[in-house]
Amino acid sequence: MNIYESLISGGAGDPSQTKALAARLRGEDDRSTLAMLSGDSVLGAVGATQRKSTAAKTEGLRKTREAYEKERRLKEQGDASQAALKNYYEGVIKNQADKNVEEIRWHDMQEGIKEQTATLAQQKADEKMAFRNRSEARKLAFKLQDEGIVDLETAFQQADLIVAKYFNPHTGERKKGVTDIPGYGGVDNMKHMVLLSQEGKELRTYLARVRNIVLKARSGAAVTDPEMKRFAEELGTAIGGTEEQMIMAYVNLRKGLDRVKNNIMAPFSDEVQNMYFTGMSREERNNPYPGSQASYERHGSGGTSTQTRRGTEIKVIP
Repeated sequence: MNIYESLISGGAGDPSQTKALAARLRGEDDRSTLAMLSGDSVLGAVGATQRKSTAAKTEGLRKTREAYEKERRLKEQGDASQAALKNYYEGVIKNQADKNVEEIRWHDMQEGIKEQTATLAQQKADEKMAFRNRSEARKLAFKLQDEGIVDLETAFQQADLIVAKYFNPHTGERKKGVTDIPGYGGVDNMKHMVLLSQEGKELRTYLARVRNIVLKARSGAAVTDPEMKRFAEELGTAIGGTEEQMIMAYVNLRKGLDRVKNNIMAPFSDEVQNMYFTGMSREERNNPYPGSQASYERHGSGGTSTQTRRGTEIKVIP
């Protein structure tokens, strides 16, 4: 017997059971069920119709609920798929960004290596060129020394200090206020050295030293070319001549030295000449190959060598 039949038949006599049955009925479609159980043809038909309607509504609600749940599940699945796809593309983007960063770092490293390699190569080339220039500067210094230019320049530097008291050693222009040059001109030309003043002795001594260095140069030296020799002789014969003749002979001899020196230096590059003047000490210029016997070997020909005025070639050994 179901709960409806129990109520219609009077149910149990226990009030608590009656309450329990009533509570169960409140959760269901009481009226349609009671009408169907009443035995009345009209109420039974109404109850059946109402029960079908309720069942249809319930089925509709169930289907709606299922559709909602299906849509909810699809939405959750879509959201999950979209989140997964988002995470995937974010991962791809991050990996690409990391890859780009690594590529940039690799490229920068390669560029740094190239720059470092180029810098080292340039340093090596500069060192090689500096070594070559210094070697050539030593050759130039040796040639100037071998041709007697160094000794003659030294003599001129000392003489310039003396003649500069009376005239410009490069132009011959007299110093302002100088009207008489001791040891030359007028009566002084006829005097013997011992009869001259201290200034006259000093001037004649230094000029004679310049002349003798030219005339006593070894055979074949550049400073003994005809022009230089003639100027040296003119300077020597200036005793007995005028002051102007002595000045002109000195200036011409000095200009001749400059021309000879320029001719010797012409084959060498500007860098080598600059190394000779600024990159070498006076001691190196005056003694470019210390311990000459150990520093170069003499031979007949061949190799990178420099021929001296004596016809001998030297090969520099760095």
